[in-house]
Amino acid sequence: MLDNITLSLKQTPLRKIGAGLLSASLLVNLGGCSSIGTNTLRHDRFDYNMALSDSWKEQLLLNIVKVRYGDTPMFLDVAQIISAYTLTSGLSVNYLNAQSDTTTNATTNNNTTNVITAALSSTATSAATKVLGFTETFGFGGKIDFSDKPTVILKPQTDAQFVKALMTPLSPASVMFLLQAGYPADSVFGTTVESINGVKNWSRLGANKRPADPKFLRILKLINQAQQSGAIDINITKTPKGEEPVISFRKENPVAEALSGVTELRQLLGLKENVSEYTVGFGILQDAKEPISLQTRSVFRIMLDLSASVDVPKKDLEEKRAAPASNQTGAAMPLRIHSGQMNPWGDSFASVEYHGHWFWVDDRDMASKRTFNLLMLFFSLANQGNKGGDPIVTIPSGGSN
Repeated sequence: MLDNITLSLKQTPLRKIGAGLLSASLLVNLGGCSSIGTNTLRHDRFDYNMALSDSWKEQLLLNIVKVRYGDTPMFLDVAQIISAYTLTSGLSVNYLNAQSDTTTNATTNNNTTNVITAALSSTATSAATKVLGFTETFGFGGKIDFSDKPTVILKPQTDAQFVKALMTPLSPASVMFLLQAGYPADSVFGTTVESINGVKNWSRLGANKRPADPKFLRILKLINQAQQSGAIDINITKTPKGEEPVISFRKENPVAEALSGVTELRQLLGLKENVSEYTVGFGILQDAKEPISLQTRSVFRIMLDLSASVDVPKKDLEEKRAAPASNQTGAAMPLRIHSGQMNPWGDSFASVEYHGHWFWVDDRDMASKRTFNLLMLFFSLANQGNKGGDPIVTIPSGGSN
């Protein structure tokens, strides 16, 4: 007869591993419930910033190239980006304890037999001894799932308000605001102004193809000179009719060269010498109310002129797939767009593939990059206040690993 059977399971290495895995499982599952949104903020903010910036530049470059090829420009506005992250993790641990027993006859008297951790005792001369056996089995598995599923909402810019803004000449206040911000006059006026007080700028496309009037180029140079020396001030004042830009010349300036330049500038623009402030308005010819009249260009017209700087492959020109253009304008190219069979990759400020060729702005061409950035600013000014309407295209992108 068996009695006083005591089981004492020791802390074996296998049991220690099992306990550790159970603890790890608890920690992993608790971690899976914590927020990951704050951890993604830093890289999301900068990654999306770079992606949107590159996409905007590439879209504008593509449309300039398309205009040169006589294709219809199309703009898509990124209305909204929604990022959704999911992180799930788990660790499973299985433990199996199997017990088996066998009975044998023994002729020993007052003998104690220890098998594994069971202590067996008998007082009979001939007794049945029960041998207990234990089998321990551990099994474990882990799984971590992370998914990033951003939703990008795009809106095609095809409504009448946007098209009208694209075709309407820029306001003189918008142009003068860039000069007030410190942009050089030759870059701003050379791109956006058709004429100043009747003195005409260059035109590169269409029936009005012509070089710039030498007086126009001289006016831009003198305005640049006055800007650098501090002899000129530009202010934008608000009136009941809207924003009104005013140019004023300082009466006292220690730089004699700047003073002589201002005197010549007054003469070229036909300004009265006894007046220190001059209102800038929209118009072809000078008048009494607005001594400085700017005939500005629309964003679409600017794109047309700048598309003349696209280096169209010779074969496409010979086959009349793209409009011809003349560089004999009397002024340096404000924007240079190169073309080739291969993607320039790291050497490009912006690059797109179109009509079987790659087109790009060189990253080392600071003048072209400045003109390109100005065009992006003009586009923003033309598109100001045009954010209404429901999203038209919704693209869920991304996946899980």
